Amino acid sequence: MKKEPVLDTYADVCEDHEAIECAVLINAAHRNLAEYNKNPTQQKKKDYDAARAGLDEIKTRLQYKYDPPEQEPDDFEHDESKPLLLSTPMVADFFGVTQKCVTNDWKRLGCPQVSRGIWNLKAVFHWWWENIAAERAAAEGGDASLNEAKRQYWWARVEAEQIRIQKEKDLLLSKSE
Repeated sequence: MKKEPVLDTYADVCEDHEAIECAVLINAAHRNLAEYNKNPTQQKKKDYDAARAGLDEIKTRLQYKYDPPEQEPDDFEHDESKPLLLSTPMVADFFGVTQKCVTNDWKRLGCPQVSRGIWNLKAVFHWWWENIAAERAAAEGGDASLNEAKRQYWWARVEAEQIRIQKEKDLLLSKSE
């Protein structure tokens, strides 16, 4: 397993609990990789991937905390000639789907792709809105009058059922007297 240069950069300036967390995650990743190499099983691969994900997460956290990104100037203007290009994992994370969903399903359905593994976020978002989100929103939200009609229908069903139950109780009581 390769050395973690980003973590070495912050080792002297980070807080004790952060340094301990880094050491634990690095050791876990090394240990899980060694175990996986000895006896490759699906669970050991998952354990290694989880340790790597934790390591990647703390690297991002340390970079953001100790090397915050430069703020955009107030007079920032978007240049259409420089689109926001993202990798497949970043697009998948942005939309809350798997990478396979993006590369297989969405691509097959016509999602615009710049090149292999590179996506223009604006174009992908427009495609997603037109092809996925709008349909889902319509299906989930529906028409307000339709929702009100459904609510009234089910309320009437509940009231009718309550009346039926009350009548049965009254019949049972009168027979037992």
